[in-house]
Amino acid sequence: MIICICKSLNDRQLRESIASGASSFDELQFETGVSTCCGSCESSVHELLAAHAAGTGMAAAELRRSALG
Repeated sequence: MIICICKSLNDRQLRESIASGASSFDELQFETGVSTCCGSCESSVHELLAAHAAGTGMAAAELRRSALG
């Protein structure tokens, strides 16, 4: 499913970047360019990161800390 219309990024591409080490919103944005144009996909990107963190057992506090930069 397309997550970022502006950059034509789908969830698979973003999950691959996350699996390759992009563990925060800023890192994912730097690696892929997601949410750098209109920003309407930002909440979906955060949800994707949270789902990955939950699946890998990352603590909620660690996720919040990485989201805050």
